[in-house]
Amino acid sequence: MTTEAPRETLGDRIREQWGRMAFGGVVAGLAFGFALNRIGQARAATLVLAATCGVLITLPIINVIMVLIEEVRRRDWTFVALAVGVLGIIGYTIATRL
Repeated sequence: MTTEAPRETLGDRIREQWGRMAFGGVVAGLAFGFALNRIGQARAATLVLAATCGVLITLPIINVIMVLIEEVRRRDWTFVALAVGVLGIIGYTIATRL
């Protein structure tokens, strides 16, 4: 008896590519910010590192939105509800912290 491997969808491939690109961007941002700091450009380093931290904060939100879109396409309403719940928790947390 053989089992079928789950098919990789376009959404899965997009999320994988997005993740690789974002990881590379974060590593580059951290390295560039550190290098700027080492050569005495504290203000520029602060801006680069702040932007990199902003990317790190937004990546999980973007990933959940991409999962939500994929699950709606698949009509898997349980996971749609879970993704909406996660987005609600993230939104509530952001709203109460600002």
